[in-house]
Amino acid sequence: MDTPTNKPLILFDIDETLINTDQLRILQRKTLADTLQKSDEDIANCFIEYYGDLEKTSDFDPDEFLAFASEKFGFPLEKLKDAFFQPTNFQMVLYPEVVETLANLRNKGYTLGIYSQGIRYSQEYKILVNNLMDFFDQQHRYVLKRKMDPAVIADLPENTIIIDDKAEVIEFLERFPNVIPLHIVRGEQNHVGEYTLSTLRDLFPILDTLRNAVDSEQ
Repeated sequence: MDTPTNKPLILFDIDETLINTDQLRILQRKTLADTLQKSDEDIANCFIEYYGDLEKTSDFDPDEFLAFASEKFGFPLEKLKDAFFQPTNFQMVLYPEVVETLANLRNKGYTLGIYSQGIRYSQEYKILVNNLMDFFDQQHRYVLKRKMDPAVIADLPENTIIIDDKAEVIEFLERFPNVIPLHIVRGEQNHVGEYTLSTLRDLFPILDTLRNAVDSEQ
């Protein structure tokens, strides 16, 4: 599979790469507590109870959780959905450099995509509500239940760049010669791999380095 330009395809994780998901959870729990007129502890315990039946935290399905919370608290489901998906909460947690970075990359002719793990409608909502979807090529929006899938990675174009915040994902991607993993670390986590970023703005000098390396081999 080839990209339409000679520049590499760039895939972005969503959580903790484009979106401050930890902060989003805090805002959502506060909004739910206000809506339900329950304590923060009540809401936290509701999440804990729901998560207890999941194999992975990325299996979190908002519709399932909200149906569970609606029954638990005896509260109308639609009002809970409005609270959980309140647009301003999602917009407040978009990292500040994201729009500028994506626009700059698109203007330079890069093809951009998504490489995320989770429930598709939930992950895509984070992109849609922030008006980011048009930045991402329709053929390269990978939202998978388990994204560490060798078949998916093996089918990517040569020299695809993938930006992710999880060390285990970076270590998995390093096994594949057709991709270049970049580890974005916005907190205290140790960096993994050859290329690391603390903000998406750090991507541009890395792209220059990679381009110079390719030019020197020709």
